[in-house]
Amino acid sequence: MPLSIYEDDDIATVERGPTRGDAVEVADGRDPVLAVTGVDMAFEDKLIFEDLDLQVFEGEVLVILGFSGCGKSVLLKLMSGLLQPQAGTIVHRGRDIADMSEAELVEMRKSMSYVFQNNALFDSQSVLENVAFGLLEHTKQSDAEIRQRVIECLGYVGLAPDDLGYDILTRMPAELSGGMRKRVALARAVATRPRVILYDDPTGGLDPQSVTRIGDM
Repeated sequence: MPLSIYEDDDIATVERGPTRGDAVEVADGRDPVLAVTGVDMAFEDKLIFEDLDLQVFEGEVLVILGFSGCGKSVLLKLMSGLLQPQAGTIVHRGRDIADMSEAELVEMRKSMSYVFQNNALFDSQSVLENVAFGLLEHTKQSDAEIRQRVIECLGYVGLAPDDLGYDILTRMPAELSGGMRKRVALARAVATRPRVILYDDPTGGLDPQSVTRIGDM
Protein backbone atom coordinates (compact mmCIF):
# COMPACT_ATOMS: atom_id res chain seq x y z
CA MET A 1 0.00 0.00 0.00
CA PRO A 2 1.53 3.37 -0.99
CA LEU A 3 1.81 6.25 1.40
CA SER A 4 -1.20 8.48 0.75
CA ILE A 5 -1.25 12.18 1.55
CA TYR A 6 -4.50 14.03 1.01
CA GLU A 7 -5.17 17.76 0.89
CA ASP A 8 -8.67 19.03 1.70
CA ASP A 9 -10.47 22.16 2.89
CA ASP A 10 -11.79 22.25 6.44
CA ILE A 11 -9.72 23.31 9.43
CA ALA A 12 -6.00 23.81 9.86
CA THR A 13 -4.77 20.49 11.19
CA VAL A 14 -3.11 17.22 10.22
CA GLU A 15 -4.82 13.89 10.84
CA ARG A 16 -3.24 10.46 10.60
CA GLY A 17 -5.59 7.80 9.35
CA PRO A 18 -5.25 4.09 10.10
CA THR A 19 -2.17 2.49 8.61
CA ARG A 20 -2.64 -0.17 5.96
CA GLY A 21 -0.90 -3.17 4.47
CA ASP A 22 2.83 -3.02 5.06
CA ALA A 23 2.54 0.13 7.18
CA VAL A 24 4.83 0.74 10.11
CA GLU A 25 3.90 2.39 13.35
CA VAL A 26 5.16 5.94 13.70
CA ALA A 27 6.71 5.16 17.07
CA ASP A 28 8.66 2.07 16.03
CA GLY A 29 11.87 3.98 15.35
CA ARG A 30 11.97 3.58 11.58
CA ASP A 31 12.95 6.44 9.32
CA PRO A 32 10.13 8.38 7.65
CA VAL A 33 9.60 8.30 3.90
CA LEU A 34 9.31 12.08 3.90
CA ALA A 35 10.51 14.46 6.62
CA VAL A 36 9.74 18.18 6.62
CA THR A 37 11.96 19.99 9.14
CA GLY A 38 12.01 23.68 10.05
CA VAL A 39 10.48 24.76 6.75
CA ASP A 40 9.73 28.43 6.07
CA MET A 41 7.80 29.50 2.98
CA ALA A 42 6.38 32.86 1.93
CA PHE A 43 5.16 34.47 -1.27
CA GLU A 44 5.93 38.20 -1.37
CA ASP A 45 4.49 39.49 1.93
CA LYS A 46 2.31 36.44 2.69
CA LEU A 47 3.76 33.95 5.17
CA ILE A 48 2.72 30.38 4.30
CA PHE A 49 4.80 28.28 6.72
CA GLU A 50 7.14 29.11 9.56
CA ASP A 51 9.32 26.44 11.17
CA LEU A 52 7.05 23.65 9.90
CA ASP A 53 7.86 20.08 10.97
CA LEU A 54 6.10 17.00 9.59
CA GLN A 55 7.00 13.33 9.19
CA VAL A 56 5.19 10.74 7.08
CA PHE A 57 5.76 7.00 7.15
CA GLU A 58 5.39 4.02 4.82
CA GLY A 59 1.78 2.83 4.56
CA GLU A 60 0.22 5.85 6.24
CA VAL A 61 -2.84 7.72 5.06
CA LEU A 62 -2.12 11.28 6.11
CA VAL A 63 -4.85 13.92 5.71
CA ILE A 64 -3.93 17.60 5.67
CA LEU A 65 -6.93 19.78 6.46
CA GLY A 66 -7.07 23.55 6.29
CA PHE A 67 -8.96 26.57 5.03
CA SER A 68 -8.54 27.68 1.43
CA GLY A 69 -5.22 29.40 0.84
CA CYS A 70 -3.50 28.19 4.02
CA GLY A 71 -0.76 26.39 2.07
CA LYS A 72 -1.89 22.78 1.67
CA SER A 73 -1.13 22.64 -2.05
CA VAL A 74 2.17 24.43 -1.46
CA LEU A 75 3.15 21.74 1.07
CA LEU A 76 2.45 18.96 -1.43
CA LYS A 77 4.54 20.74 -4.06
CA LEU A 78 7.38 21.08 -1.55
CA MET A 79 7.19 17.37 -0.77
CA SER A 80 7.42 16.49 -4.46
CA GLY A 81 10.30 18.86 -5.15
CA LEU A 82 8.25 21.13 -7.42
CA LEU A 83 9.01 23.99 -5.01
CA GLN A 84 12.02 24.59 -2.78
CA PRO A 85 11.62 25.90 0.79
CA GLN A 86 13.16 29.23 1.72
CA ALA A 87 14.48 27.66 4.92
CA GLY A 88 14.55 24.16 6.36
CA THR A 89 14.74 20.79 4.66
CA ILE A 90 12.55 18.29 2.83
CA VAL A 91 14.12 14.84 3.10
CA HIS A 92 12.99 11.87 0.99
CA ARG A 93 14.25 8.49 2.21
CA GLY A 94 17.28 10.07 3.86
CA ARG A 95 18.18 12.48 1.03
CA ASP A 96 17.62 16.22 1.15
CA ILE A 97 15.62 17.07 -1.97
CA ALA A 98 17.51 20.37 -2.29
CA ASP A 99 20.77 18.44 -2.79
CA MET A 100 19.40 16.22 -5.56
CA SER A 101 20.39 16.72 -9.17
CA GLU A 102 17.67 16.97 -11.80
CA ALA A 103 18.29 13.33 -12.71
CA GLU A 104 17.94 12.31 -9.06
CA LEU A 105 14.71 14.28 -8.76
CA VAL A 106 13.37 12.43 -11.78
CA GLU A 107 14.23 9.11 -10.12
CA MET A 108 12.55 10.20 -6.89
CA ARG A 109 9.40 11.22 -8.73
CA LYS A 110 9.21 7.82 -10.39
CA SER A 111 8.24 6.47 -6.97
CA MET A 112 5.63 9.21 -6.49
CA SER A 113 2.37 10.25 -8.10
CA TYR A 114 0.75 13.64 -7.76
CA VAL A 115 -2.95 14.30 -8.42
CA PHE A 116 -3.22 18.04 -8.99
CA GLN A 117 -6.25 19.99 -7.81
CA ASN A 118 -7.21 20.83 -11.40
CA ASN A 119 -6.60 17.22 -12.54
CA ALA A 120 -3.88 18.31 -15.03
CA LEU A 121 -4.83 15.90 -17.81
CA PHE A 122 -3.20 16.30 -21.21
CA ASP A 123 -5.94 17.87 -23.34
CA SER A 124 -4.46 16.58 -26.60
CA GLN A 125 -4.30 12.96 -25.42
CA SER A 126 -7.03 10.35 -25.03
CA VAL A 127 -8.00 8.74 -21.74
CA LEU A 128 -5.85 5.73 -22.68
CA GLU A 129 -2.84 7.93 -23.40
CA ASN A 130 -3.31 9.98 -20.23
CA VAL A 131 -3.52 7.00 -17.88
CA ALA A 132 -0.70 5.21 -19.72
CA PHE A 133 1.66 8.20 -19.62
CA GLY A 134 3.74 7.11 -16.62
CA LEU A 135 3.84 3.51 -17.81
CA LEU A 136 5.17 4.58 -21.20
CA GLU A 137 7.75 6.89 -19.60
CA HIS A 138 9.02 4.67 -16.78
CA THR A 139 8.39 1.02 -17.65
CA LYS A 140 9.24 -1.40 -20.44
CA GLN A 141 5.83 -3.04 -20.58
CA SER A 142 4.33 -4.01 -23.91
CA ASP A 143 1.46 -2.06 -25.44
CA ALA A 144 -0.90 -4.89 -24.54
CA GLU A 145 0.28 -4.93 -20.91
CA ILE A 146 -0.06 -1.17 -20.66
CA ARG A 147 -3.56 -1.24 -22.11
CA GLN A 148 -4.60 -3.93 -19.62
CA ARG A 149 -3.16 -1.94 -16.71
CA VAL A 150 -5.01 1.18 -17.87
CA ILE A 151 -8.30 -0.73 -17.99
CA GLU A 152 -7.60 -2.16 -14.53
CA CYS A 153 -6.94 1.29 -13.05
CA LEU A 154 -10.01 2.79 -14.68
CA GLY A 155 -11.97 0.01 -13.03
CA TYR A 156 -10.63 1.11 -9.63
CA VAL A 157 -12.32 4.49 -10.09
CA GLY A 158 -15.58 3.21 -11.58
CA LEU A 159 -14.73 3.82 -15.23
CA ALA A 160 -14.27 0.26 -16.48
CA PRO A 161 -15.00 0.32 -20.25
CA ASP A 162 -17.10 -2.87 -20.07
CA ASP A 163 -19.36 -1.31 -17.42
CA LEU A 164 -19.80 2.04 -19.17
CA GLY A 165 -21.13 0.66 -22.43
CA TYR A 166 -18.83 2.82 -24.56
CA ASP A 167 -15.11 3.05 -25.25
CA ILE A 168 -13.87 5.60 -22.73
CA LEU A 169 -10.28 4.82 -23.74
CA THR A 170 -10.66 6.87 -26.92
CA ARG A 171 -12.43 9.82 -25.29
CA MET A 172 -10.63 13.13 -24.96
CA PRO A 173 -10.65 15.11 -21.69
CA ALA A 174 -12.93 17.77 -23.20
CA GLU A 175 -15.57 15.06 -23.73
CA LEU A 176 -15.64 14.12 -20.04
CA SER A 177 -17.46 15.66 -17.11
CA GLY A 178 -15.42 17.29 -14.35
CA GLY A 179 -15.95 14.30 -12.08
CA MET A 180 -14.84 11.87 -14.78
CA ARG A 181 -11.70 13.89 -15.45
CA LYS A 182 -10.93 13.72 -11.74
CA ARG A 183 -11.29 9.94 -11.78
CA VAL A 184 -9.10 9.59 -14.86
CA ALA A 185 -6.41 11.61 -13.05
CA LEU A 186 -6.70 9.27 -10.07
CA ALA A 187 -6.39 6.23 -12.34
CA ARG A 188 -3.24 7.72 -13.86
CA ALA A 189 -1.81 8.32 -10.38
CA VAL A 190 -2.04 4.66 -9.34
CA ALA A 191 -1.10 3.13 -12.71
CA THR A 192 2.63 2.97 -12.01
CA ARG A 193 2.12 1.47 -8.52
CA PRO A 194 3.90 4.38 -6.79
CA ARG A 195 5.18 4.16 -3.22
CA VAL A 196 3.88 7.67 -2.43
CA ILE A 197 0.74 9.34 -3.76
CA LEU A 198 0.08 13.04 -3.18
CA TYR A 199 -3.60 13.87 -3.62
CA ASP A 200 -4.62 17.53 -3.88
CA ASP A 201 -8.37 17.57 -3.04
CA PRO A 202 -8.93 14.11 -4.58
CA THR A 203 -12.68 13.87 -4.01
CA GLY A 204 -13.75 17.42 -4.82
CA GLY A 205 -16.68 17.39 -7.26
CA LEU A 206 -17.26 13.64 -6.99
CA ASP A 207 -20.54 11.94 -6.12
CA PRO A 208 -20.80 10.08 -2.77
CA GLN A 209 -20.37 6.64 -4.39
CA SER A 210 -17.17 7.75 -6.11
CA VAL A 211 -15.89 9.33 -2.89
CA THR A 212 -16.36 5.99 -1.11
CA ARG A 213 -14.64 4.13 -3.94
CA ILE A 214 -11.66 6.49 -3.86
CA GLY A 215 -11.39 6.13 -0.09
CA ASP A 216 -11.15 2.36 -0.47
CA MET A 217 -8.34 2.44 -3.07
